Amino acid sequence: DPAQISEIAAAAAAVAHDPAAVAYTRALHDSPFVRDLVARRLVLEWAPTHMISDDPAKGLGRAAPENLFPQQLEEVIGQPATDVELVAAYFVPTSTGVNSFVSLAKRGVKVKVLTNSLQASDGPYVYSGYAKHRKSLLEAGITLYEMRPLTPQTEEHKSGAGLLGSSGSSLHAKTFSVDRARFFVGSFNFDPRSRKLNTELGFVIDSPVLAQTIEHAFRESIPANSYEVRLSEAGKLYWIERRGAEEIRYNRSPNASIWQRAAVWCLSLLPIEWLL
Repeated sequence: DPAQISEIAAAAAAVAHDPAAVAYTRALHDSPFVRDLVARRLVLEWAPTHMISDDPAKGLGRAAPENLFPQQLEEVIGQPATDVELVAAYFVPTSTGVNSFVSLAKRGVKVKVLTNSLQASDGPYVYSGYAKHRKSLLEAGITLYEMRPLTPQTEEHKSGAGLLGSSGSSLHAKTFSVDRARFFVGSFNFDPRSRKLNTELGFVIDSPVLAQTIEHAFRESIPANSYEVRLSEAGKLYWIERRGAEEIRYNRSPNASIWQRAAVWCLSLLPIEWLL
């Protein structure tokens, strides 16, 4: 009714004149990206794109297996031949996923993964579902990076996190490239919840140009802003941090407290992986 419309208009006006809102709209107006967008100066990459999504009946346990996101994704992507480069905020591969990655590596496919470090992770329970599988992945020759928390000094923070889709201090992107030819971006996390419970949506883009942006990130910005996890000859994990030409070695999860490490160890022993 008119009274409610007036109330909504007054509330909207109050928000529009709020100093924070004014600062935000000014920042948008001054953004080079927005200016180029409005002026139609942006260079566009036109490419065939496949949208895939879960059947909403999945939430009720009624979706047919062939309508689930992982099956659709596999059909569109096919079998990788040379490279898989994966950026996943929540990486809980499970034994089945580990076997798939190891199988790829045995076929000569180069696999690289970026996920959050314990220091940057939202919670030790998610990290524990990944940590228990690190050694198996590394033994297969898979490259693992763990994102350091972004600070005002890091290059990714200065550039607005770019491809990595980071927010605050944590990684939030869900993306990967295959054979430097196809590129995925969407809501799908590589964890049991995304596979079995959540309804997910994503795009597979047939674009070498976009796919190679991930390859470039794994060559340049990711090593500079993350820890590389390695396996010693004695079979022990260690982490490498790069600061320019300098390499710093950590024999435990970097900058994580003993309580965080203890929590991860305890959680990794529990049969909770299917809940993560």
